[in-house]
Amino acid sequence: MLTIPFVSIFWDSNLSEQIGDWGAFGSYFSIVISVANLVVFIYLTIYISQLDEEHHKSQIASQHKITLSQFRQTEITALSNRLNLLFENFGTESKSEILGNLTINSVYLNNFFNEKTYLFPILESREMKIRNKNFQSRCNQLISIVDEHYGTELPEEYQQKLATKIQFVFTMRNAIIEELQKFLLEDLKT
Repeated sequence: MLTIPFVSIFWDSNLSEQIGDWGAFGSYFSIVISVANLVVFIYLTIYISQLDEEHHKSQIASQHKITLSQFRQTEITALSNRLNLLFENFGTESKSEILGNLTINSVYLNNFFNEKTYLFPILESREMKIRNKNFQSRCNQLISIVDEHYGTELPEEYQQKLATKIQFVFTMRNAIIEELQKFLLEDLKT
């Protein structure tokens, strides 16, 4: 672009035999090249700066996601460990220990659902609320059975009911933990 004025002015001129004219010509093109280099340098500096900023933002977002995942995994592990204790010594404990354990775990899960929605938005889903409600209901039924029949020989139908309720609580526990793990993995993919 800067060569256009030079060419248009000196196009019809004869080639000079004066060294000074050639020096002026060299100075002119040196300025043209310097300006072009400066423009390229500024462009590359801005471009690299933008790439660096995007990379930095990406790293911050990745670190945030990793940290959030670690918090979530810690909470899932704590919940899983707490619910695993539910039937650890079931039947060998005293009536009050069994009732206390069932109540504590039921309350713990309910509190988890109410207090951890900031980490697990999935807890607000209809499906998860139903799972929690079913878990709570089965725990309450177990509390009723233990409270009413502890220390007595259970009739066959109550033994079957108790086994079914215990199995259902385990199934609901596993389903809740599995859904939380799925949520964690899906969130990591995005």
